[in-house]
Amino acid sequence: MGISRIRISNYRSIKKLDFSFSEANVQCLLGKNGVGKTTIMDAIDYFYQIAESDYNRKKVIDINNPYSQKTVIELIIDFKNIKHKDYRNNISKYLMPVSKWIQNEKILIRMTQTKNGNISWYPFSRKDVLRILKLFPLYRISTRFINLRNWSEIWDVISELSISLVNSNPEKYQKTLLKAFTEIYGSKFSKAYETVSSVFDEESISLNTSEYYHRFKSAIVTCLGGSSFLSDDYDTSYYSDGINSLKYITLYINLITKLCPLTQKEPIVMLDEPEIGLHPQYIEDFALTLNKCHEKKVLFIVSTHSAHLLSCIIKNNIHIAIYEVYLKNRYTKIRQLFQNTNDFDNYLANDNTMLNFFSNAIVAVEGQTEIQLFCNPEIQKLYPEIKKVTIYPTGSNDATTKILNSSSIKKCIPYLCIIDMDKVLYFSNKYKRFSLKTDAPEINPFSEKNTNKIIYRYYSKKKHNNEYHSALNELIDINKELKRSSFDHSSFWIYDYKYEQIIKMIQKYAFKESVIVMRSTIEGAMINDSNWTIFLDWLIKEEFSSTSKKSIRDMLQKLLITPPIYSDHGNAVVLRLIKSGKTDYIENPSNTNVPLDIKKQILDKLSDDDKGKTSNWIGRFLSFYFKNYNSSDDINNRKNTFEQHFPELSFVLQKIESLVKY
Repeated sequence: MGISRIRISNYRSIKKLDFSFSEANVQCLLGKNGVGKTTIMDAIDYFYQIAESDYNRKKVIDINNPYSQKTVIELIIDFKNIKHKDYRNNISKYLMPVSKWIQNEKILIRMTQTKNGNISWYPFSRKDVLRILKLFPLYRISTRFINLRNWSEIWDVISELSISLVNSNPEKYQKTLLKAFTEIYGSKFSKAYETVSSVFDEESISLNTSEYYHRFKSAIVTCLGGSSFLSDDYDTSYYSDGINSLKYITLYINLITKLCPLTQKEPIVMLDEPEIGLHPQYIEDFALTLNKCHEKKVLFIVSTHSAHLLSCIIKNNIHIAIYEVYLKNRYTKIRQLFQNTNDFDNYLANDNTMLNFFSNAIVAVEGQTEIQLFCNPEIQKLYPEIKKVTIYPTGSNDATTKILNSSSIKKCIPYLCIIDMDKVLYFSNKYKRFSLKTDAPEINPFSEKNTNKIIYRYYSKKKHNNEYHSALNELIDINKELKRSSFDHSSFWIYDYKYEQIIKMIQKYAFKESVIVMRSTIEGAMINDSNWTIFLDWLIKEEFSSTSKKSIRDMLQKLLITPPIYSDHGNAVVLRLIKSGKTDYIENPSNTNVPLDIKKQILDKLSDDDKGKTSNWIGRFLSFYFKNYNSSDDINNRKNTFEQHFPELSFVLQKIESLVKY
């Protein structure tokens, strides 16, 4: 596979970096601008340049630390694919000078450059390093620097990959070549040849006949009939930059992958943001090119900002390993996010899902209501770190949540999933008890699938792990409490210490699994015991201010104000039902004991727009709230007031903010 591992020390923004490439043919580097994706590629490129010629040396030592004395780059090269080819005997002869350093079909090569510019190699000389690297030629395409009108570099690729590792002597074919060219170009060619030769002799000028590479390149160009490229009989200047970029990259890659089987070589292709300037359809075409080529024993290293490119690669079943490149204390770091894309259905690898791989943190929510809330500008003023978080609506889709909930992502990207209580609990009217749901395997931390993992991990340890021991005990306690606690279902709200205790136990356990379970629903957090009077004020003054809604306003005042029939909590439940919330029994109002006067005089008269199913009611309510109840100029006062009026919601927002403060 070529490079199997790279170690870099004190190279520009890299203090220390050590990571192994996976067995995947495409290694994908993700990250923001300026985090060091290009620097990693530069380090590999620099290693090859210095091996080719000491004159390529540059100042590369750690830019953050003036006391750094040397830069070290190590590559571990893997020969296992090459040594199993039919011409392995030729390879063995070629590698004879370095064979004693090859162990388990791998070899380590180290380049050290001191602060004064001196370069040393380990474990052998630069000449022998170059001998190995010729088996694994490196090609780099930096889209920003492609000459889209002049593709002459492609002839270098063709020549380098096509020529044999053993040079032949062309002098014995010189007369044959002269005769062939004379027949092609006429007697003027032979006369010109003789004249040039005589002038060289007179001036004591000779040619370096060992330049086998350049002669081979000229021979290829001559036999093909020219060196300038046309596409469909048009010069490259005829096409747009985007089309030329795609044509150049695909031609480059196709030539590499189809020529490498002819020689004893396994190329490494580095593509630095190949999507730049490409229309989305062209990005899909580029992914198809990778799909055709990725099994040809070519190692691709791709850096990208494009979620669309990433989704296209995965949809094409290309074996890909995904790495995040990031900065920590001004130094470049790297960590693997994902390797086996077979863990989820490829059709779900859409652009929106892939955007999560580019995130500082991910919060998976159930739908658009949460999006309205967490993306609200007033909320983001109070909790500014939320702007750095990707809020992803799963639509309660288990398959989608499975991607986000994968251990590969959760280990590397801070993650939270926010769900309503109805994903966890259901109420049995027959037994007057709540029970844990055991379905929704990806979303529900109490599902049979997820709890079995806890049990398995606990009993599979020789010594019981404290973490799993604690989790198992919490599960047992929750189930015990649920079995012995019954509740009167004659109303639509619960104000019971046992119920509050159960809710807290459930929330505590779920949070350890990176899941926040709302006390009821997101509507319940927006309309609660502490702010129901504010919400009612908004309904009467703005939401239901029209003449046609007068009967609803009158009914709300009768039930909730003069005099109130219910407690603060009961009033809050009534109001959240208006906006499609649920009762404390986690039921819709049509399936529970909501009084008939509330149903007929209020709920039945509401349109879908009134209920918030098709409108941004959260945005309108928050605008009213911040204008009339929380308009202080002091941001700390505003935040404290908000936390008093929205206690559960402020807890959630604080947890989301904490994701990006790591």
